Amino acid sequence: MLNLTSRLSLDRSWLLQLFLVILLTISSIHYPYTASIITFIICTSSLFLTRRIEPFFLIGALLSAYLIVGGSNMSEYRGQINEDAYQLIYIGILHSLAGTFFARPINIDSYVFRSSVNIGKYNNPPPAILLLFLSSVPPILGATVMIFNSGIPLLNPSLRFGVSPWALVLLEMALVTIMLATQRIITYKRFSLANSLSIVISLILLALTAYRGWLVLAIGIIVFSLLQAGIIKLTAKKALTGFVLFALLIVGGDSIRRSSSELLSVSDRDKYYSSEFIPFGLSPIHYSMRESIAVTQIVMEKDTPIDESIILADLKTILPGKQVSGGVMVGDLVGGRFQEGGLTPGAIGLLKIELGWDGLLILTVVGYIIGVLWKKSLAPYKQGLYSVLYACLLMYFFHYIHRGIPKIGYLLIPLTFFVLSHYGTRFAQVLINNYQSNTTPKNAM
Repeated sequence: MLNLTSRLSLDRSWLLQLFLVILLTISSIHYPYTASIITFIICTSSLFLTRRIEPFFLIGALLSAYLIVGGSNMSEYRGQINEDAYQLIYIGILHSLAGTFFARPINIDSYVFRSSVNIGKYNNPPPAILLLFLSSVPPILGATVMIFNSGIPLLNPSLRFGVSPWALVLLEMALVTIMLATQRIITYKRFSLANSLSIVISLILLALTAYRGWLVLAIGIIVFSLLQAGIIKLTAKKALTGFVLFALLIVGGDSIRRSSSELLSVSDRDKYYSSEFIPFGLSPIHYSMRESIAVTQIVMEKDTPIDESIILADLKTILPGKQVSGGVMVGDLVGGRFQEGGLTPGAIGLLKIELGWDGLLILTVVGYIIGVLWKKSLAPYKQGLYSVLYACLLMYFFHYIHRGIPKIGYLLIPLTFFVLSHYGTRFAQVLINNYQSNTTPKNAM
């Protein structure tokens, strides 16, 4: 039975979410940008007050920040964002929040809080070290194929366009190693040498691809997993430090990419788009987030018929033969793409363009799944498994909202982690027990 304080805390949280859903749905009709600012303030405050990364407030805070920073007309990058685009993006955010809200149980007693029981006693066995080594084989193989066939994109970012899709799929499996190591950290409550080395090596492999998004994914999974499991606590100082590191990662990657290509330098770009007043470190984040919103608006305004599904395009790139990626298809549709790269359409806009308003229900379903995983991660039993899985789906969801085009990793990474963690650990334990029983000398009759 939960204590009264915990019960009242959840009751207030549930009522606050209900109030927000009603208020923001009404205000989004005429004032979507203002509604996003209100959402950000309330959800961010709730995160720090409750010290829990509850999905409703976390998704509300980050997606509203995405609309505020990317949708603000503080630059002329890809023109001005209009009210129709604001409204579409915000309605998509509301669909996501509704999914997490529906996942909350009316019966508050169904929650099992970590504070009320002995966590270590009920936790499932951590992944064996053997699984860490086995999970690192695919990314090492992918890195080898990439280096010998295409080179190292980190040293020359233009090389990333020539990397085999299969090599990238294998390299992204480094996230599985990071997730298994993080689960071990949660279970043992300490950073061992094996776990730390696995994480560092995996981060290096991901960095070789010059894809900033993968590093953001990896670090986000680690941080949100540890926050959810209570290994580290959410404070304003830690949140500010995390944002600074995120900005440095984005700015650093942007500077490397521009210094080794024909793109404008950071300062020249800011002058060209009349955004010199934006504080250092924020302009690359603004441009990155703005592209998906602006591209959505451009496609909607052009109203050009789409002959082939863009949503499924990246999933087809792993098939034999030459396949065109979704980003390239969007770039050809909108115009203005650089070299062999593509453009980012954003999930909310692309779902509306291809599937109509009903397509946004996909965001509601994903929000519901994330909410269910959050509930499971509250229970001490298998806390490490579900904390990491919850963090993984959160980060992939944010990545999908920005990127807009699903890829095989969205399914492959969490599924591989779950299989290795849930079944691989049991299998490894059976092997160890059989080995010990066979090598232990039997007593003489």
